[in-house]
Amino acid sequence: MLRKNVLKFMKQNYQVILILLVYFMISVYAQHEIYHSINSHRDTGIYLDVMHKSLEGNFFFTIETAMSYLGDHFEFALIFLLPFYFIFKSPMVIFVAQTILFTIGGILVYIYSKETIKTKIMNYVFLITYLLSPIVLTTNLRDFHAVAIAVPLVLGILYTIKKENWKWYYFLTILLMLVKENMTLIAMVIGVYLFFKKKRKHAVNTLIIGVVSFIIIVNILIPAFNTGEYFGEENTYLYFERNYGYLGSSASEAVKTLITQPVYALTYLPFEEKITYVFNALRFNHFLPLLNPLTLLAAPTIGQNVLNTFVISTECFTYHTNSMIIPFFIISSILGFAFLERKIKYRWLLRIIILIILVNVIINSITAIYPFFTEEVGTQKPNMFIQNPECYKNHFQKNDFHVQLTKEELKEFYSIIDNIQPRESIKGTFYIYPIVYTKQYLPLRLKSDTWNSDYIIVDLKDKEFLLGIEMSVFKFKEILLEKGYTIIWEKKNLIVLKR
Repeated sequence: MLRKNVLKFMKQNYQVILILLVYFMISVYAQHEIYHSINSHRDTGIYLDVMHKSLEGNFFFTIETAMSYLGDHFEFALIFLLPFYFIFKSPMVIFVAQTILFTIGGILVYIYSKETIKTKIMNYVFLITYLLSPIVLTTNLRDFHAVAIAVPLVLGILYTIKKENWKWYYFLTILLMLVKENMTLIAMVIGVYLFFKKKRKHAVNTLIIGVVSFIIIVNILIPAFNTGEYFGEENTYLYFERNYGYLGSSASEAVKTLITQPVYALTYLPFEEKITYVFNALRFNHFLPLLNPLTLLAAPTIGQNVLNTFVISTECFTYHTNSMIIPFFIISSILGFAFLERKIKYRWLLRIIILIILVNVIINSITAIYPFFTEEVGTQKPNMFIQNPECYKNHFQKNDFHVQLTKEELKEFYSIIDNIQPRESIKGTFYIYPIVYTKQYLPLRLKSDTWNSDYIIVDLKDKEFLLGIEMSVFKFKEILLEKGYTIIWEKKNLIVLKR
């Protein structure tokens, strides 16, 4: 039955399948190029390490944190990727999986739109809006993150609410709790949403699932797995204090501060940046979310980002913490347009609105894809999306990747990595982690044991590392040579040293 329905959908909607296929192929190709050119970052290394160490019998362990990754973030849903990594043994497994998840999301967006609005062309407009939204594009291509699993899950949850298919609704909600600890907040706001839709039984059940999951995950499971010294104190959940310390050291203290001192909470970080952040999130969706209350379900994600002292959370939507804006805003956009269809009596006025939306789709698509073809950062000027010329630096700009090696130089580098023996240790900067995760790798930090490794691999454009060591590149190289290391390979900003 399922096979028959899938084939029927493909036959009737071959244009959609073609769009999704092109999106999938281009995305996977881009991810392949970014990874193999040594431009994936630390997070990709952590996830690959989790996969590799789990198959070796050290479940969810990462060398970066020297403990179970579940003590950092409760992303247990990664377990569903392990069988595929076991079969293919390739780092591309997680990138392909991430793109498949966003592609499934595209199918759900199209189906939801097709069953909600009458204007046929808008079904394709909303599909393109979703696929080429700067939030979707950067979330998919800026490393792998488990939160990508949540995007199709939440879209599926919203669709099951529409169809009142409660068995699938609860199944998807339970799965969502396994994606990350902050998904419990998403469940809570969905529960509140169901209450206002007069689905009180399901509202109460969902709130119970969200609250109980939050208590168990944040207060019991994460502290239990946090057995290392990576975050300082053991057996604690430190993200509240680290990212929201000005609001309090716990969730309850943060909520209390927001209620009793809202002006302080909203102005501690630049208020105008918060406004710009929300404005652009709405603009990417043609401001249609303003027409439907479902938009409010994105409040936990928006609040998490605009109140976060980790500025990259709101900087040009290049960070994965923006992911949960995607499903709520795109579905509320569809519902918002359906509202316009019902209320606008003059068809010519609706056509003008559709034309404006089409123009905005083109603008958003260009500004999303634009950084891939930017030659020089210095000549780049801010535009409607990229207010900050540094937005996509190091991740998407064609000639400004961290590592810019030719194919021959990359071949030489990978040959060196392949020849490093299993017993030999490596210390390297963050951009090296995803490449050497199968080796005896440790992050390069200037400690007494730094000079005990057999190899040191340094990306000299890694700003986080250079700021951390507080010295010039020349001085750093000088220290390495004094410690008995020899430069065996050096191209552009990448150096390999051996003791």
